[in-house]
Amino acid sequence: MKFNDILSSDLPEIDESVKQCVNFGRWLLFRSSSIDKKSVHAHLYLKTDEQILELDPLGRILKEIPREEVTVHIDEICYFSDMPRPQSLSNTRIAV
Repeated sequence: MKFNDILSSDLPEIDESVKQCVNFGRWLLFRSSSIDKKSVHAHLYLKTDEQILELDPLGRILKEIPREEVTVHIDEICYFSDMPRPQSLSNTRIAV
């Protein structure tokens, strides 16, 4: 699995509050080649508490997919590099 930082302006149709949910780990923004082979328009997927949303390159919702209907293989997880996100303890240096 790969991690990818993107700019919030790359997906202008996604609301700021949704972007914050992604960066703080409440929801998941990702790429997958396993969800729907018929959908050639899906650019990214957004996994919320209840569903998976198929998104176009601007972040507009193309289709809602109920979570219980799909097994997901995540190829790449995306975060917004120009927005706040929590600092992981594993990424910080602690002075001793």
